[in-house]
Amino acid sequence: MNTETKKTPMLVTAVGGDLAQSAIKCLNDSGYSPYIVGCDMNPYAAGKALCDRFYAAPPVRKEQEYRQFVLSLISEYNIPYVFPLSDIEIAYYNRNRETFDASGACFVTAPAPLIDIFMDKLKTARFFESQNLPSPMTFTQDEYSGQLGFPLIMKKRTG
Repeated sequence: MNTETKKTPMLVTAVGGDLAQSAIKCLNDSGYSPYIVGCDMNPYAAGKALCDRFYAAPPVRKEQEYRQFVLSLISEYNIPYVFPLSDIEIAYYNRNRETFDASGACFVTAPAPLIDIFMDKLKTARFFESQNLPSPMTFTQDEYSGQLGFPLIMKKRTG
């Protein structure tokens, strides 16, 4: 499918999220004249109105269906840049880099080692500590023995 001739097609995922909506606004203000192909699992995603073309995406957990969906959009619109903007999609692309690299599109993500660190809250805190950067005191459940008073925040390592 042809897009407007002077516009660069770009795929932005998870357009229902605030990060994707901000990214679309930045892309539109960038001077690159993007043609935004957006997708989200929610067919009523808030960012739908910011896209030149919108598609309801299958959930990432349906890996084969999702992979085919993304690859078909890249092919149909001749998309050179893909912006995956949800944690689950970034992790999925990171695990399947070879498949997506073969599409010819550039997936705008951090390098694999950084994704591995920053998808895990404990690894992130340890990384910050190793770089002498400020970070909250962080413990695993096994390490914690009352070192902190209340209030405190307990979170899963991922998500």
